[in-house]
Amino acid sequence: MVNRRMIFALAVVCLAAVAVAGWATAWPPGGATPQQVVPATAVPTAALPSLSPKDFVADLKESRLVALSFIFAENDDAARKAASRLDLLEVSMREQLDALRAATSGEKQRRILDQAGESLAFFVDAEQQARRFKQAGKRELAEATLYGNVAPYATELEQILHTLEIEQRRERPE
Repeated sequence: MVNRRMIFALAVVCLAAVAVAGWATAWPPGGATPQQVVPATAVPTAALPSLSPKDFVADLKESRLVALSFIFAENDDAARKAASRLDLLEVSMREQLDALRAATSGEKQRRILDQAGESLAFFVDAEQQARRFKQAGKRELAEATLYGNVAPYATELEQILHTLEIEQRRERPE
């Protein structure tokens, strides 16, 4: 008795699946929405460079983490990798700041970005000083420089860029 019920239920499920498949393939093509053809030369918006201060802050935070990994690196290979990553991040932050400066519309934003440029120079200088201490074998001085100089400059930069975001929202046409 149980076998007949199971066979009957399986047959009903199979028939329902066949009915759904037949209905889906027989659906009139006129009901489908037309697809837009995108040319091969089109650039996706995700590939366009972003000019957001948030991207700069993300690189700044990554730079702080990489600097920590450099200072606390146990071997020379890890320290070399962290140092090369820090160099790349420094170049990236300078380029992002230049791009933000080029995309700036107002005088207030330019002054804020000038202040961010000065603060970035102090941040990079303090970070390089910490790196020199670490390379000279003075790990304690490197840590003190990292926490005493690099961290405050990074915090200052984050605050400046937050101010820039607020100013951009204020001047954005609605």
